[in-house]
Amino acid sequence: MTRRAEDALQIACADYLRGLGLSFLHVKNQGRWSPQYGHQLNRMGRRKGALDLIVFDVPSAKLPRGVFWIECKRPVARLKNGRLSKAKATLSDEQKDFIAEMAAMGMPTLIVRSLEDLHTGMRGLGVASRFSMGSKT
Repeated sequence: MTRRAEDALQIACADYLRGLGLSFLHVKNQGRWSPQYGHQLNRMGRRKGALDLIVFDVPSAKLPRGVFWIECKRPVARLKNGRLSKAKATLSDEQKDFIAEMAAMGMPTLIVRSLEDLHTGMRGLGVASRFSMGSKT
């Protein structure tokens, strides 16, 4: 079991995508490395700001490249009074730049804080409508 809520959400999203039979990859940008290994990773293609998951699907009008990105953010917190927090998921400047670059190349991005967000976003891209989502949302 993972300690970080964001990691748990990403695992749930990966399980969900896997269950739909979609191909995807995780981009490992988090963690700490020695400066030497960090430099090596950069030379190997690590990119600051790259989102968590890249998903491959068939090209369509809403998904012209057949690729979209997912960034998993910490799920909405429940406050002590029982209400849900209205705090927004924040993106780093590098993530904002990455999202803009991907959008310019026809690769949309989804920022998700729940499986419901993922399903809604995929439906908007025309991906979810091809699958029977049942009660997985």
